[in-house]
Amino acid sequence: MEDNDLQPKSDASKHPERPKFKPTKKSSHDTHDHLTNMLEGLEHSLGKHTYLCGNSDCGALIIFHSNESRPIVCIRCGSEIDWEGKYINRIKVCPKCNKEYDINSNYCAFHIPPISLIEREVEK
Repeated sequence: MEDNDLQPKSDASKHPERPKFKPTKKSSHDTHDHLTNMLEGLEHSLGKHTYLCGNSDCGALIIFHSNESRPIVCIRCGSEIDWEGKYINRIKVCPKCNKEYDINSNYCAFHIPPISLIEREVEK
């Protein structure tokens, strides 16, 4: 693993002034419309993912194919899309031995003097 893997994956994280919202899953489970449920099943079988922008002032549809990169910014409002918990997890990694730890850890257990861990995003 190279050190550049420890860097955030998106350029949007370099702009803290840009709002960041968690997307909501667009679902037909709240309805009893069988046609809508069937269309959602077809969409899933085609490998498409459908979400709504988490910005309450926007709510734009976010659609991407499973073999494409996830969008990092809403195309309508420009808000950063926070995929943490849905497609990415945050972990900490030792920069010397690359051992992975949970997000609550601060130091690698295998080095003296103690080595501070680096936070990293990983795909689920």
